[in-house]
Amino acid sequence: MSKRLVAAAMLAALLSGCSTVQTVVGGTAGSEDTAGYIARAASEDLFAMQASQLALAQAQNSEVRQLARWMIKDHSMATQELAAAALEAHLDPLQPGLTGGQQQMLDALRNASAGSFDSLYLRQQLPFQQAAMRFHQGYALSGNVEPVRFAASTASGLAIQHYQDVRRVRRETGL
Repeated sequence: MSKRLVAAAMLAALLSGCSTVQTVVGGTAGSEDTAGYIARAASEDLFAMQASQLALAQAQNSEVRQLARWMIKDHSMATQELAAAALEAHLDPLQPGLTGGQQQMLDALRNASAGSFDSLYLRQQLPFQQAAMRFHQGYALSGNVEPVRFAASTASGLAIQHYQDVRRVRRETGL
């Protein structure tokens, strides 16, 4: 089992017994309903995968490209788990779309010069993953649909790992 999946599983086990509500960006953890959580989570996965696909094609640094591979794999898995959780809970299937802000960030990546792409990708991913940690933790702790809460706890563990990975790559590459 990979280091990432172990971390996600440990976080899921830890969160499954918690009932504390934490503050997240934009409100309290329980302020979004399940449909809202699912829509935003799917949107975040889509953005992370599209940004990382650009990184695979345009990044100059091999560590940045490796990070992008992990992001694509992990966010694809998170999307599948979220879709399965929605199905199990008899909720509408995922229909992800990008927000205006996510589209702007992708456009900035598409327009970045070869010399600035890697740094921009990492600068975008650091706060994105930090916000994702809080968002997923919030639903995992206070959501009202158990299969979706479990998917949120897994996604939270992945976001924690991605945040740490982005910080490590920035530190090691000086980007």
